[in-house]
Amino acid sequence: MAKHHGRTEPRIWTRPLRELTPDTSLGYEVIDFAEQILRVHLYPWQRWLLIHALELLDDGVTYRFRRIIVLVARQNGKTMLASVLAAWWLFVDSVRHPDRVPPLKFKIVGTAQNLDIAREPWTAVKTWCENDPKTEEEQEVAIPTLQRATAKVSDTNGKEYIKARSLAHYEIRAAKNARGKPAARVILDELREQTTWDAWKALSPTTLSFWNGQLWGISNAGDARSVVLADQRAAAIEFIQDWRRKVESGS
Repeated sequence: MAKHHGRTEPRIWTRPLRELTPDTSLGYEVIDFAEQILRVHLYPWQRWLLIHALELLDDGVTYRFRRIIVLVARQNGKTMLASVLAAWWLFVDSVRHPDRVPPLKFKIVGTAQNLDIAREPWTAVKTWCENDPKTEEEQEVAIPTLQRATAKVSDTNGKEYIKARSLAHYEIRAAKNARGKPAARVILDELREQTTWDAWKALSPTTLSFWNGQLWGISNAGDARSVVLADQRAAAIEFIQDWRRKVESGS
């Protein structure tokens, strides 16, 4: 049996509204998708995060959280987490509620200060779903189920996207080019590198116009220049503390 090091539960996190089960969190579905379709066995902390971040409200449909801020040390699998999440959004979550968000309008945007960073999870998804793998190695990791569900892959620099047959699509942009049409899901990678508010102000409103939209900000520890990360961390801590006060007071 493999020995795990480190902690599964983070030091700072938001407590759930109730017990988290497959009925109250879609995180379990993502874990099953990773293992059964992608053949990816997630680390304990990744599974824990998905279960807690994808908590549902009492209606069993709406995500509790519209914004998720994740801080994790380097070399712990945050790129794989983003890859799995993006693939699940593209091929599963995008068709869940066509009456609310038609797949045609379900856009996933991956961005970072450096386009190469945003490209890393996108490339993993591309490798899983591309219909015409270029090498034997790519052929071995391609997943026929996802290949059949993919309409087009464009890897032209600056116009990189994956379009599912459902017409949902996943594109990547550099942070400086982040402003655009509304997006159902956003991954803002390496939040620590955002030393101005430009990208955040361009991206954070894009999910608000979508029913059940989500923005994930993922990063490792920042420094004095990481103004966006510091602000979002402080806001998250205040939210957590306020929630605890309400629980303790019974309000």
